[in-house]
Amino acid sequence: MKKSKSKIRNVVVITATKKQPLFVLTMITHDFVKGTADEFAKQLNKFAGSLTVAGIPTALAKKYSYTPEELKEIVNDAAYFSYWNTMHSAGATYQKAWTKKGEEIRTGKGGAVSAWPVGADVSSPPDDVPPGVEGRFREKARKAKGQTSIYTEADGNALGIEVANTVFNPSEGLPELKVKISDGGHPLIEYVKSKYVGINLYKDAGDGKGFLFLLTCNDPSCTDLSALPAVGISAAWTYKAFYIFGGKEVGTISKNTSITVLGV
Repeated sequence: MKKSKSKIRNVVVITATKKQPLFVLTMITHDFVKGTADEFAKQLNKFAGSLTVAGIPTALAKKYSYTPEELKEIVNDAAYFSYWNTMHSAGATYQKAWTKKGEEIRTGKGGAVSAWPVGADVSSPPDDVPPGVEGRFREKARKAKGQTSIYTEADGNALGIEVANTVFNPSEGLPELKVKISDGGHPLIEYVKSKYVGINLYKDAGDGKGFLFLLTCNDPSCTDLSALPAVGISAAWTYKAFYIFGGKEVGTISKNTSITVLGV
């Protein structure tokens, strides 16, 4: 097998002969800002916690000359975004609780019913911050990164603003599906697309036919628009998927992910 390296975009291509398949390994230099809400919330908290403890500037804060005003903004931004992220997750749980309550009321059995779902308490939120938390975070991170004469990778790791290069190998793909009920009662399937073309989605509708191909999803999320059960009837639908790369399924099929749908 012949190897050729390209410095453009840090891509290493292993070329193929007539008897050997083509594989592409891509070296990805990620943006240091995390992509998902959970990851970004943790990153903001790490950044804030590395610069101030109980309102007192740390050695890193002093080294990179962060002002008291900047530190206050960093702490407030982290607290506000984390609060939103927590309540956003609670909202999804609350929605599921109401769906289960409806199933119980309509088709459940027994002599007692469960308590009404209680939503998240948002009566004591953190101090308001203006829009643009990510932009302010990038600006504060650049303040440290820009001081090249004293900035070190170790400091960057402590601040949570350094990300190491990773290798993208399509054959190692393993989708992680997240399924929730969207508008109209249909399941919305979400996954991390990364460098893949998309996923082939398979579904077990609980009708005894097992898993059957449902659709190819080229976006980070797709809705299953299959006909719902009859009104008032619930059913468990289960999904799994393969990543698609180079015109074929690659990697390992995902774990089964199930959700209960209700005819409306």
